Amino acid sequence: MAFVGNQFRAWRGNLFFFVVAMFLGSILMATAASAQTPQKIKIGIPAVNVLTKPFFIGQDLGFFRQEGLDAEFPFVRPELGAAGLINGEMDFFASGDSTLRAAASGLPVKLIFAVADRADLALVVRSDIQKGTDLKGKKIAVASPRTLPSVAMMESARRYGLDPIKDIFLVSVGDLLPRYQALQAGAVDGMVVDTALAIMARNKGYKTLDPMWQWMDLVQIGIGVSDRVLKQNPDFVYRTLKASLRSLVHVRTHSAEMLKAIQSVRAVSDEDAKTVYDIIVQNMTANGIPSNRSVQVSLDAIKADSPDKKIPTIEEVVDFGLLRRAQKELGVKGP
Repeated sequence: MAFVGNQFRAWRGNLFFFVVAMFLGSILMATAASAQTPQKIKIGIPAVNVLTKPFFIGQDLGFFRQEGLDAEFPFVRPELGAAGLINGEMDFFASGDSTLRAAASGLPVKLIFAVADRADLALVVRSDIQKGTDLKGKKIAVASPRTLPSVAMMESARRYGLDPIKDIFLVSVGDLLPRYQALQAGAVDGMVVDTALAIMARNKGYKTLDPMWQWMDLVQIGIGVSDRVLKQNPDFVYRTLKASLRSLVHVRTHSAEMLKAIQSVRAVSDEDAKTVYDIIVQNMTANGIPSNRSVQVSLDAIKADSPDKKIPTIEEVVDFGLLRRAQKELGVKGP
């Protein structure tokens, strides 16, 4: 009987260790599976254009996944971006100008990354319009009031010595292609569009009167985040910045994916795609940090709308601390 009892105790002990081992194994397997499952993030984009393509390329090349992230890019209208960040509908917003304007207006958001610090815009007109002063009394297609194309056109008019309120008429048409269609139909005399569409229109006989990409300092596309997410989840923000910075550096130094991306957005030839790429890369930031001038432009726009409003300083609307850490880890330097 003693022998049987010893066998039973041994069997019971082995069973106990077997159950414990199975339990621990299941925990380890679940942990490993969890570690291998990327965290979903939402980066709202204001438009599918050439400047937003680096984010998509980074996702395709696995830069986000290598940081444990799986990025989604829902379309979000610029005027709704800050609210989406604050209420948690998305994690990040890719409109730099909209983020800066929201921050300057007092909303708890920050700009933490910039793809470019000059706008990818151009004023395209009928071929008979030869100089800036010829714009007087003309109708120019833009997206809608107070959007970037509208702001750019008003500044362009001032550069030509025109009153943007009295001398030109801004026509709200919506997206880029409808603006081009309005020009082709003769409903407007000009349009503010991106570089690639300007080149398409040039090939059809229209004239690029003002290549705004040469002078308009502005953070058109970047990354905005709420103060809450920046404070409560810095590791999440840091990993997003690392992936975004790798994407930016890659498209600046490897043209192949970006050339394909340009042609996926606009029907341009290989030669024209190369022209667009050269212009875009020239205006991209070297390391995700924009010039002070490009940030100040957005703050000045808020000041112009509300002269009596106290406008924050640049340091109060941007936060590049985590980006600088990512630069150091990746060995990315400035210009």
